[in-house]
Amino acid sequence: MAVSMLSRQGGRCVSFASRNCFLANSRGLKSLTLQTMNQKVLAAEYAVRGRLPTRAAAIQKELASGETKYPFSELVYCNIGNPQAVGQQPLTFNREVLALLTAPQLLEKADELVKQGLFSAESMARAREYISKSAKVGAYTDSVGFSFIRDEVCDFIEKRDGNRPDPSQVFLTNGASEGVRLLMSAMAATHMGKIGIMAPIPQYPLYSALSTLMDAELVGYYLDEDKGWAVSVPALQKA
Repeated sequence: MAVSMLSRQGGRCVSFASRNCFLANSRGLKSLTLQTMNQKVLAAEYAVRGRLPTRAAAIQKELASGETKYPFSELVYCNIGNPQAVGQQPLTFNREVLALLTAPQLLEKADELVKQGLFSAESMARAREYISKSAKVGAYTDSVGFSFIRDEVCDFIEKRDGNRPDPSQVFLTNGASEGVRLLMSAMAATHMGKIGIMAPIPQYPLYSALSTLMDAELVGYYLDEDKGWAVSVPALQKA
């Protein structure tokens, strides 16, 4: 694995290519091991990617090699929310628009592609709209996301809730997990003392794993199953 770093001694960028990661400091180079690495990383548990899916992956390899000792011939992974793994079809419109933005030359053959049923007229129109707004897929953008996409988010919230938020206060992230990580990083102000982060029980393992990494304490509160897993004030106070 190639690792690049900035050496403090000479201020130079040094690259290493080996199976080990190295850390540069004023006393020389030391290898990164289970003993020298951040111990909170070792303590963090992320059950979604833990022992069960690891064992499932091993069984999957056995099945692929023709192993017949199991009473089944395929596995269905339910450790993460992946509906397409169990047969749900992907959202065609989103994929078509992304394909057109990634390869805008396809728009030159729009009529032909629509007639062939490869793309919808709606996706062609949306891709043209985004390109006119300088949507360059693959290039760096504003760290909070395209401004016109944030405007669309505000349009949706206004139609749903009746109030339109300020687009400058909308922060687009690369999935929900990234948003949770950024928010919990801001909340884990350990310089103010021990920090407790409240999360619903049952909880997604991401919350407990990040709490461990950030030296915060996960404060779990139980949801009311009889009321559709609703949040109740008594449960929050009890936690």
